[in-house]
Amino acid sequence: MTGRFEDDSVRASPLSLIDVQVGCLFTSNLKARLDVFNLFNRQTNDIAYYYTSRLPGELPPEGVADTHVHPGEPRSCRATLSYRF
Repeated sequence: MTGRFEDDSVRASPLSLIDVQVGCLFTSNLKARLDVFNLFNRQTNDIAYYYTSRLPGELPPEGVADTHVHPGEPRSCRATLSYRF
């Protein structure tokens, strides 16, 4: 936040996400891993900004101070199998 909002008067709500990783070592060269991100599929924002903005033709002319967010990713998984030569 910049300008008049640096007084800490606007804050985003705190949130915790849980990611899980499990793996298995089959041999010294072969391993598998499973990652689960956002395990409980929480709807969240990755980041939130608070600033004044205005669309063309929107009123009031000086804009509106509001929170702008980038939504977080839903639950996702990644499986990895790796072999070391």
